Amino acid sequence: MFSKTTGLSPFFANYGFHLRLGVEPIKPVDMPAARQASAFADQMSAIQDHLREQTTLAQARYEEAANRSRTTAPRYDVDQMVWLSTKNLKTLRPRKKLD
Repeated sequence: MFSKTTGLSPFFANYGFHLRLGVEPIKPVDMPAARQASAFADQMSAIQDHLREQTTLAQARYEEAANRSRTTAPRYDVDQMVWLSTKNLKTLRPRKKLD
């Protein structure tokens, strides 16, 4: 999905450049390879920082939505009597009624 606010697409985030269809003119490069590599590294670092920030924001939104429907877990004290379901307990007995 292309983000209109940031101008970033998934293709741009993965590869560091926008997808070309083959009909756009190619811009000539006047920089030496070392400066190109440095500029590319800076650009990828900026993209990674932006994506990390967006991931953190998305996690916060999901956590907030999930916490709306959650209830707090009951607190149990030592020596308190509780009911225990044996539905998922595995024992070495041949039959359940022998436990």
